[in-house]
Amino acid sequence: MVDGGLQFLKEVTDKVREKPKLKAIYTWLLSLIKGSDLLASRRFGERAKELAEGEVGQVLHEPPQLWDLPHDLERRVLQGKKPYKYQAEISSLDEPFVVLRAPCGRGKTEAALLWFSRVVGRGEAERLIFAMPTQVTSNAMRERLTKVFGPDAVGLYHGRSYLEHREIARLLGREAPEDEEPHPEVEAELAREENFLGEVMFKPVTVTTVDHLLYTFVHGYRQADFALGCVQTAAIVFDEVHYYDRKMLSELRELFRILREMGIPHLLMSGTLPDFLIDQARLGEYALVEDEEGASFTPFLIEKREEPLIVKGIWEVNRDLVDEILEGHERGLVQFVVLNTVRKAQEVYKVLREEGVPREEIELLHSRFCYVHRREKERRMMERLREGRRPLLLVSTQVIEVSLDISSDRMFTELAPMDALGQRAGRLNRGAKACDGHKLVVFRPLTVEGDLDYLPYKDVKSVVEATWEILPEAPTSYAKIKEWCDITYADYTLGVAQLPELFEKCTL
Repeated sequence: MVDGGLQFLKEVTDKVREKPKLKAIYTWLLSLIKGSDLLASRRFGERAKELAEGEVGQVLHEPPQLWDLPHDLERRVLQGKKPYKYQAEISSLDEPFVVLRAPCGRGKTEAALLWFSRVVGRGEAERLIFAMPTQVTSNAMRERLTKVFGPDAVGLYHGRSYLEHREIARLLGREAPEDEEPHPEVEAELAREENFLGEVMFKPVTVTTVDHLLYTFVHGYRQADFALGCVQTAAIVFDEVHYYDRKMLSELRELFRILREMGIPHLLMSGTLPDFLIDQARLGEYALVEDEEGASFTPFLIEKREEPLIVKGIWEVNRDLVDEILEGHERGLVQFVVLNTVRKAQEVYKVLREEGVPREEIELLHSRFCYVHRREKERRMMERLREGRRPLLLVSTQVIEVSLDISSDRMFTELAPMDALGQRAGRLNRGAKACDGHKLVVFRPLTVEGDLDYLPYKDVKSVVEATWEILPEAPTSYAKIKEWCDITYADYTLGVAQLPELFEKCTL
């Protein structure tokens, strides 16, 4: 009988042409039921103790408001500062679909929150979802947003978010009085609950990864429909849209289409978003907001070097570079060295340590560290930068490119596609109007045979080659970087996505 009923429903839904709207209505109703059940379960233990025969009516009051969005969100975001021109513009927009292009260090996150405040004011959303490219950027964004909304109102979910929630619970326990320290089992239960709320995007604010959001639309996990119901009442911010590879951008193009059909407000943000992506992702109907003032600043000087930073194969590090880094370290500079692969980053770090750089003054950051160790490294580095302790050396891979609010005095980097170079440079003299001697030194990555080493950018070889040819040796603005992105990606196209077919199959 159950199988027959499911078959009947499938036949009915197959006849519906507007699948996104059908899915939106179904999941929204489901989320109301599941959300009510969730809230009732959370409160049952507290209220049951008050119940006595004949007193139920006296105990049951209005449904509890466990979380609420602040009514003074704009004040919390601006903190008495005058908004930049583009921030004021986006805060007054009434369009539900927006593209924001602004340089690193110019307050894109604050602009997104001002936009969200406007969306809430129009009654078009009651929760906010930040969709981030990586786990690292998700963790960093959660920390930023808790300062605005409070820690209880901000959820987090990604592939390792349970470990992050355990760490948060442990840190909170360490701050509690000795007689109130939670037991490890209690910490684990708190982490599981927080992770679940993040997974279904139930809280007023949730930070998650783009892949989790995509899985939500295709029954990618057990509670996907509950989560998609919560998405129906959300506004979504996609940060660092330029970051993804061709395959993911193709899927996102289709996700944006589904969001438009469902009427879900969303904002796409990037510092170096090329025009080809706006065209091929069919974003022409979106309102475009640009930080023209910030784009005109020239915060760094580009310097090109033909010799490699490190030779792939024999792993020989450029001796002149090592001397230059050590000289800057002696002068108390904050310097970042960015490599294209983990092996190269490891070799450069090893040489600098062998040259006597103290352990507490240098960090190595890449994606292969186990989660706990990597988070400790990030926290240690961020704390040192916040406190202004100099000198500091950071040897990193591409993980430095997205959403990390850090800045250096000088950066040495291997050649990468133009948009990636622009994002790396966003961690150099961040937010400044003029270069004042701050240099972005770009090295050609070579193999031992003298060939250009394209890893990990083999699928965009022509873009890498065009980037080297077009790079000038001069003070550089983000307006110029955007122009060069358009040139180097002129012939780049997106591919065929799987999302439309999977979404169609997963409507019921």
